[in-house]
Amino acid sequence: MKKIFLIPAVLTALVLCSTHALAQETSDAGQINILENGQIDGLTEWVIVGVADKPENNYVKEQILAYDANESHGSDWSGSLKIGNIDLKNGFKPWQAWRHRDILIEPGATYAISVWVKTADMPKTANVYLGFGFKSEDNKWLTGWIPGSPEKNSIDHRTSLWIDKTKGTHDWVELTGTVTAPKDAVKIGYLQARVDNIISAPEAKVWFDDFKIVKVK
Repeated sequence: MKKIFLIPAVLTALVLCSTHALAQETSDAGQINILENGQIDGLTEWVIVGVADKPENNYVKEQILAYDANESHGSDWSGSLKIGNIDLKNGFKPWQAWRHRDILIEPGATYAISVWVKTADMPKTANVYLGFGFKSEDNKWLTGWIPGSPEKNSIDHRTSLWIDKTKGTHDWVELTGTVTAPKDAVKIGYLQARVDNIISAPEAKVWFDDFKIVKVK
């Protein structure tokens, strides 16, 4: 008789454990980073972008932007995205960035977006920041982030939550903020870790790592 009563008890315990595990999984799902390869384990999902190379001005993007396997935020040591060693000629002042592929989102949802940044000898004139915009289902810009582009309802990076205002030389710091997507937005477009407004700073470097986009509402 004891065995008959023990079996329902065990089953009840298993059901309770399974229900708790399901609730925990559902809770954790809200904290998922929807940005693939945000920890920078190689260059999957990331490409180099910027103005056209001008060797006569000592400007070749592949010599300025590189994956750095020896520098990483946190303990995973998976690497980081580096921009540096900019030493240009003839007053040439380009922009250059690491760009992630477009990221699918929920229309009207609110997201926490963050990145960790480390710098060395970065001049005060430089702009070091994370930029992005929102796109509709037909791939049209709803908001952009490129300064001076009124047709894209641009976000001014000088007042952005995702600009490194410290510059100079500093250890890893987190740039973070929240943003609500437009009601017709289905993508975050042109997410870029970017540096501009430098002519000559051959010792200057910046590393970007641990990018996150998490839905919070």
